[in-house]
Amino acid sequence: MPSHYHAYKIVGGVALVSACLSQVVLAVGRAGPAQIAKLAKNAEKLLSAPAANYEKIVARWIKPKAAKEEELLTKLQRRLDSTVSTKDQAALQALMGEVCYWAAPAKARALGSPRPFREVGSKAIPHFLSAWRSIAASEEEGGGELRRRIQLRLRSLVATRVCGAELSASLKKQVVSEFVDVVEASPEGESENWTLEQKSRVYANLGIADRLLSDVPVDIPEEYADVVVALQTTSCLQPRSAVRFAEALEDQHQKRLSHDLKTRYMVLDVYRTVEHERTLPCVKAICEQDAGGYLVLYDISRNLEKDLSHADRFKYVQEYLKRAGQACAGSLERFHLAIKPLVAARDFSNALDVIEAGLTAPGLRTFSHLARLHYSRALCYEQLGMKGDAVASCRKAVEMARLAEEAGGSNLLVGVTTRALSRLEAATSRLRR
Repeated sequence: MPSHYHAYKIVGGVALVSACLSQVVLAVGRAGPAQIAKLAKNAEKLLSAPAANYEKIVARWIKPKAAKEEELLTKLQRRLDSTVSTKDQAALQALMGEVCYWAAPAKARALGSPRPFREVGSKAIPHFLSAWRSIAASEEEGGGELRRRIQLRLRSLVATRVCGAELSASLKKQVVSEFVDVVEASPEGESENWTLEQKSRVYANLGIADRLLSDVPVDIPEEYADVVVALQTTSCLQPRSAVRFAEALEDQHQKRLSHDLKTRYMVLDVYRTVEHERTLPCVKAICEQDAGGYLVLYDISRNLEKDLSHADRFKYVQEYLKRAGQACAGSLERFHLAIKPLVAARDFSNALDVIEAGLTAPGLRTFSHLARLHYSRALCYEQLGMKGDAVASCRKAVEMARLAEEAGGSNLLVGVTTRALSRLEAATSRLRR
């Protein structure tokens, strides 16, 4: 896997811009009354066959209207009440879950609070469970893809800490009996499509980790692959129990481990979680193979290399940028990944230096890339108390975001930057009074 993937995963950065929506979705924000009426008519046509048009309904109707959660749920419920086909009933129930799922980001942005993300599991999962029961009871042909889609959404929601771990005890019990147990007993071997990491997170959040831990060997296995499986199983469920498997991989299988970067990062995750003395040597060994390791090294050096000067710590970020640039010269994503840990460490001055480098670096400087950098610069200026510069940078970010949208990009960035600009302008106006 490319180095920037590991930097993204370990540091925990979340890209500012989501994947581009379809052209129909983007058109909604610019459409006139006649076009909006046409889109509404098309939505009605799609809803007449919800199972067959599931993905189109999500992309063309639910995503662009996600902020109107209650309106969408009411419309889908009316359609559900008049639907006879069990397959279409399952699709409509699942679509109600999709509404709750896609409404969370819109509500979070409007409220300026992460609370909607914490609530999305308790709101969306009951709809998906109803859909799961309906599709299981359906004897109609062609429901396999819908069943897979429902299973995927249920699994991803339950596996997420902010959703799955905070479900009520009664809902967790319902998910186990109606979903997990059914998947485990499926003659189609559906549980085999779950990775061990996915299964570990689902089982841990639902409080049934013992089902997996019962298979963990007491003694260290001899085979490398068996040790890796034991590490994967215990790393999510019992990190302290995973330490012995991590140490075994380093001590007994160093040669194999040196060619398995994904497992080396897994070993590092275990060490970091339990604050093991091997954490620093482990990440430095990773740095020899993967540029992303330098961002992790910058992050942990605050606690593990306390004698290191501020300037020397920043050299780790500079080394990441250098090596990531050599590995993939045309991509400028490395600058966004480097900004994240700097901002988390409140090192805004060095973050501004990285932003400036990203604005002038050779490569494909798209409008989206420029908008994200100007937006990050505005936030850094704000934290440094430079309100006027923050407003100017945010205006530039809005300008670039609108150009990105006109070029066929996502309209999400326009909303993010516009709201930030309104907030910054209001704060600056208050200071002048």
